[in-house]
Amino acid sequence: MAWPDQEYVLGTDAAKSGIVANLGSGRWIVTRHDVIGKESLVLAKDATGRFAFDAPARRAVLFHFRKGRP
Repeated sequence: MAWPDQEYVLGTDAAKSGIVANLGSGRWIVTRHDVIGKESLVLAKDATGRFAFDAPARRAVLFHFRKGRP
């Protein structure tokens, strides 16, 4: 899902290391949501440019990339 240059959501269902998101201009907040475990974790509050991350071995994980406020 996407709102170009504002928000993106990436879903995973398996472990994967070395995933890269090339973020647009500005600063981004990156949050991981474990849907089954009902847990959320902010991975970065001020991400820019190339953002590398790993997906855990879970059935339903969403990564939410949201452009931060200026």
